[in-house]
Amino acid sequence: MHTVAVVGGGLLGCVSALLAARDGHRVQLLEREDQLFTGASANNEGKIHLGPTFALADPATHEVMLGSALVFAEIIEDALEAPVDWEDLAGDTFDYLVMPDSLLSPHGLAQVYRSINGNLPTSARYLGRPITRVVDPTARRDIDTGLTAFRTEERSIDVRRLGELLSRAVAAHPRIEITTGTPVVRLHPVGSAVDVVLPDRVERVDAAINCAWDQQSVLVPDERRMLNFRVKAALRLTPWPGSRTVTLVQGPYGDVVTHQDHVYASWYPVGRLSNEMAVTPSTAAMESVVSARQIPELGDAQVRALQDIGLVPEAVHIEEILAGFILGHGDLDIDSPESLLHTRGVFGVDRLGMIFTPRNFKLSSAPRAAQRAVAAVGAAL
Repeated sequence: MHTVAVVGGGLLGCVSALLAARDGHRVQLLEREDQLFTGASANNEGKIHLGPTFALADPATHEVMLGSALVFAEIIEDALEAPVDWEDLAGDTFDYLVMPDSLLSPHGLAQVYRSINGNLPTSARYLGRPITRVVDPTARRDIDTGLTAFRTEERSIDVRRLGELLSRAVAAHPRIEITTGTPVVRLHPVGSAVDVVLPDRVERVDAAINCAWDQQSVLVPDERRMLNFRVKAALRLTPWPGSRTVTLVQGPYGDVVTHQDHVYASWYPVGRLSNEMAVTPSTAAMESVVSARQIPELGDAQVRALQDIGLVPEAVHIEEILAGFILGHGDLDIDSPESLLHTRGVFGVDRLGMIFTPRNFKLSSAPRAAQRAVAAVGAAL
């Protein structure tokens, strides 16, 4: 039996660990926080992207988003070795609302949406449901806001509830050993093995899957890549009667996403707290992830902006301010049509010796990236 270290206990890491254990490997799952699934995976809207959000992207991005979303449920269930009630876990389908200064006009968006629809395979299933199109390219007027609207088949899942399912499965698996509260300093290839360098010791394993998020580029020698690190603050609100899910497009705007017990809300011009090119986030950026949760003004300003559009009522309760890193490429922010942050086509698995690093930048493509990484490990072993 081979031993595989999985670094990072978010969605990517938990699915990788479960799939590797299912394949018969002994797995050491290492997470720097005190619990699994507490980082970026647990602090976003949970949208399982079919592609329309990336209307300014290249065909590779649309393939990654659409292909990953269509296998998301299947891979999660393979990892859990059990069915999932997606109707309970996922919200309703929702609208894309076109902002007045959108980077693409409604006509331009409709053209892209038709193209994405054309890539949808026959008999496609998405989060347990059959779908025949990704988005209705016929524009209409949204009653609440007066904005141009397009109806999509996209849905969001409650990421914390998904995290609970995965964390329980990881903890119960007899071939997975979990170590939390311990950061990995480095992964070092040694012949046909890997040394996992921890603060107080070095452990040798047969292979390692590098599923760290904001620290992924610093763990592997000779693979230190510059990335765009953004810190984004968002909100968990108490649901209100008639709350709905919408995404504001196309540019630096926000989302309102309704789940069973909360509403996720964000307004990018207020919530984006930093934007830097680096190998690893700066100390200031790391600190802002923690401090943002204690700044009520960040919540109030986002709520006011969404109220001005007509998406949030006057009386609303902020349950929690969230914050985490968004990763991407290039130094231009998403207010520019040329920004590489509009693309997510970088996808796959890099290998250095027996260290395997999934290249993945969205929650919705994480299970597919995990599947590819585990398959690459299995082929190498």
